[in-house]
Amino acid sequence: MPKTKWIMKQYWRVGTIRAITSLAFGMFVLGRLYYVYVPGLSEMGLLGALVLGSILVLFFMGLGWAYDVRGRMWSQQAQAAEERSAYAYVSDYKTYAIDYPVFYAVLQTMRDILGKVNLETEPIVDSLRYLEKYFGRSANRQDIFEAMPAAKEFIKAHHFADLPERTQKKVGLWARAKLAFQVQMLRLTWVQSLTGLLQDALIFGAMYVTLFYFEGVDVVGGVVPIEYLAQGILFISLPLFILLAALGWVYDKKLQVWSPDLMVKIERDPFTYIAEPRLHNMVLPLFNAILGTLRDILTAAGIEDDGINRILRYVGDYSNLDVSRDEDMGKARNLRASFGEVFRYPKESV
Repeated sequence: MPKTKWIMKQYWRVGTIRAITSLAFGMFVLGRLYYVYVPGLSEMGLLGALVLGSILVLFFMGLGWAYDVRGRMWSQQAQAAEERSAYAYVSDYKTYAIDYPVFYAVLQTMRDILGKVNLETEPIVDSLRYLEKYFGRSANRQDIFEAMPAAKEFIKAHHFADLPERTQKKVGLWARAKLAFQVQMLRLTWVQSLTGLLQDALIFGAMYVTLFYFEGVDVVGGVVPIEYLAQGILFISLPLFILLAALGWVYDKKLQVWSPDLMVKIERDPFTYIAEPRLHNMVLPLFNAILGTLRDILTAAGIEDDGINRILRYVGDYSNLDVSRDEDMGKARNLRASFGEVFRYPKESV
């Protein structure tokens, strides 16, 4: 694992810098090709080509800025991708391993306690039935399309007490247009992923059979006979496609470098260490409310429990960390290390 992880770190670094270098290389090539047609730059030679390339780089970086800051297209981009993710509707492996036992333990315990004190258990029982169906679904078409109607039906039957049901606001035309654009971009990405390798192999074969056919011959406007193109596809493109597909199989099945690849991506994600917007908006305030209420109950009952105060201080310190500050990622790791063990159970006697 350490060797493959080191390889994937280099792969991640190359892929990260490629976005910048490919833009620069492409624009400077265009600058070299077209600067002669721009008045004022054509007389400057190489300097004119560099100036035009720099202008093109700044132009496309400006488009990226407008896409991000002004258009905020990343919102609809994430929405389009999430709505087309199977595991946005059904349970994934992580949910089975973590969420399932937690929900099971909490809800079963609450049901048993409520039953013993003769309080209503219907909401808890309904929740257990709903989660039984949820965790029973798999990533097939029927289960995916059943998930959202079932969730809406459950929320309608069990909305928060003393709060009115939320009315669905009409989505604006601009937001719908941005989402439609991102959906089309996502479909183009899927098509490119599906057919890109085949396209590259066909282009490679057609280009090289053309070079072989016209090698050493000065032909203007010549056309390669169709039988030569067919031979290029058969003897160049097809073997190349099979070879690349086989390399992909080895990469995935034999080397299994997708595991260290994912590890590197997670380690390079700042939200692995610092709370993402969802945690700030929902989870951390909920933790503060629940733990603060438990602390007040224990205080009123005359029970001292420094553990809750310790957790509240930890949550407060963690909430103050900012993803924009690189040093806060190190602070998050040190904060977690200073907290020590979380779950402490006596060892079972053998």
